[in-house]
Amino acid sequence: MSLFNHGLTTRANSDKLHRERACHCALSFGASYENGLSLEISATLQYAGLHLETPLFVVLGHEGCGAITSALATKHEGAQFRSRIQLLLATILPGLPELDLTLSPEEQTSRAVESNVRWTVRQILDASEGKARMAEGE
Repeated sequence: MSLFNHGLTTRANSDKLHRERACHCALSFGASYENGLSLEISATLQYAGLHLETPLFVVLGHEGCGAITSALATKHEGAQFRSRIQLLLATILPGLPELDLTLSPEEQTSRAVESNVRWTVRQILDASEGKARMAEGE
């Protein structure tokens, strides 16, 4: 299994990192959402950044992701899923790249997973807190 990851450093001062804070954020992120940036996860990250001063967020994706495969099926084949699944896919679809449909399904999924990670990172950086941290150079 291959993992794509991208770390966001929100504070340069590593002595601010406390294991409990990093663990809390990682557990909240991993347990709540794995396929994009929902309102709940945005709120969790905002709380972690502002109140816990969490200096690093890591966004991970994994090969063979069923949500990404389903989003590709929706995009390319018009596949429809049950309401809550469709809501999840709606958060993923905007970040999917235009793919060469002659690529194997595995390669399409792999590229889409990586694109989803990058899309999620962009959403975090585009939030007011992300922009503020970038302006501060942290």
